[in-house]
Formats: sequence, structure tokens, C-alpha cells
Amino acid sequence: MDIILKQQEAVQNAVTKAFPSFVGIVGILVVSQFFIIPLSMITRPLLLLVWSNEISQSLLARILAYADVMIAGFLCLFFYSVENCLSITQNWWDFIRPILKFSKNNLKSAGIIVPLLISVEICIFSAGFVIIYLAELAGYSVPQGSASAKAVLNHPWLFIFPVFFAPIFEETLFRGIILQGFLTRYSVPRSIIVSSLFFGLWHLTVPQFISGVGIGVLLGWLFVRTRSLPLCILCHGFANALLLSKTTSGIIALCSGINLEIEHSNLQPLPLLPLWLFAVALFVAIASIIVLHRSMPNSTLSPLMNGAEKHSYSQSDIGNSFQNTKL
Repeated sequence: MDIILKQQEAVQNAVTKAFPSFVGIVGILVVSQFFIIPLSMITRPLLLLVWSNEISQSLLARILAYADVMIAGFLCLFFYSVENCLSITQNWWDFIRPILKFSKNNLKSAGIIVPLLISVEICIFSAGFVIIYLAELAGYSVPQGSASAKAVLNHPWLFIFPVFFAPIFEETLFRGIILQGFLTRYSVPRSIIVSSLFFGLWHLTVPQFISGVGIGVLLGWLFVRTRSLPLCILCHGFANALLLSKTTSGIIALCSGINLEIEHSNLQPLPLLPLWLFAVALFVAIASIIVLHRSMPNSTLSPLMNGAEKHSYSQSDIGNSFQNTKL
């Protein structure tokens, strides 16, 4: 019996140590940047032939971002496949196929997820404004937006990129691959927090880092509870739509009288939101999470672990090995 337990433990260790560690993912995200430089040199002149400089800059930023995500995801699965002597094609399928489910329970939870996302965004606004306010008091200048984001506001058809395409690419990498892989090596809280930090850092700017980490933690928790990549994609797209449509800032202006657009256009320091508004948003977010926690099924097994174990020892293999050892 002890031999069986030891062999089972050896099999599990072989699987859980195969996916890149925290440091390994940092290296992969850095290496993926080297592929973007030549792609940028080729793509930029082609875009300028068709569109204006503003639209070309926005399209170029998004094309490079999506290419970066695809390269990083490929490298993650490539190193995982090499460690396990697996086919990269089959390994990709083992990663993605089990988490493409979208149940009716997910649709029933939509009425709770909508206020949850709005309240979480208000909390992120409040925390972010405090951080930026303290940074500005210390003499640091924090950029409040990017040329790519301004282009979306000036050209509404670019709205499809952050609302539709970005959630698909980003959720596939950060929740479908990185978080799912971390769950085979580390505890659930560590996996969610570190993958969310990577998600925030990937957005490069301070405001987007703050919002990326906050939304990343929420989406990571939803992924762990449901193992549903489509649900995370829909929530990510809806969260981006709330921001770009100025729904969240409109609710803040309605409740507190603070017009963030006017404050920002006047280049004044961002105001601190009322404490009561943050408290109400935090209460709604916590209440929504409790309701979702009770209503959603808890998926404790990692699809990645199941997929990896198919290429490793099975229970019958362990039993046969035990019999051979006795003989």
C-alpha cells in the first residue's frame, strides 16, 4: 500500500511541477516582447496606408497586444509540453476544451454579476484615486489615459476591440492558461493573486494596473468557482463596456456630484470619492459575492490536471506496477 501511495504522489508531483512557475511566467512574458518588435516594424507602415495616424496607432497597439498574448500562451504550453513530452496540439486542446462550458446556472447569475461588476469598478475607482492622489502629492505624475483609449472614444467602431476581442485573447491567456496552470502548482489564493498581478502589469499604465488587478481577482475567483472560460470572457467584455460607455463614471457623478470627465479635461488632480459611496459599493460587492458563492457549483478539480494525468500513469498502471513489485 505504501508503494502505491508513493507512486501516486510521484505522479502528482510530476504533473504539478510541469507547468512554469511564477518566475517562469515572468520570463515567458518578457521573451514574448522580443517577437513584437519586428511585427511592429512590418505592421505599422501597412496600417498607415489605409487609416489615419490616430486610428493606425490604436489598431497597431491592439494587434501587437493580441499577438503578444498569443505568443505568450504558445510559449506557456510549449514549455509545459516539453516537460511532459506531450504534443503541443493535443496539450492546447486539453487546456481549453474542459473550460469551454457555459451552463444555464451562469445565465441565471447574470442578474447578480451586473451589480457586482459595477460595485467592484466603483471600489476600484475609489482605491485607484487614492493611490494616484498620494502619488501626485509625492510629486509623481501619473498619466490618466492612453492614445489608444482616446481613439476608441473618437471612433466608436474601435469599441469592438476592447469589448469583444480583448476579453477573448486576455481571458484565454490569463485565466484559461496561466491561472489554470498555477492551480496545479500553488494554492488557490496564491494562484488568483499572482495571475491577477500579471494581468495588471500586462496593461502597463498605473490606472489600468489597478483596475486590472481588481477585475483580475474577481474573474479569477469566478473561474475557480465555475471553470467556465466563456463566463469570464463575457464578464470581462461587460466590465470594459461599462468603462467605455461611461456608465460607471455616470453612476459616480449621479451619486456624488463628481464629474470625472470634467475633472480630467481640466487636468486637475483626480478627486477622492465620498467614503459612503465606497462603503455602499463594497457592501454590494461582498453581498453579491456571497450570493454567487452559494448559488454557483464549486469545481475543485483542475481540467489541466485531468488532461495531464491522461498522458501520465493511470490507476491500473500503478496497480500493475505494484503487482510487478510484489513478484
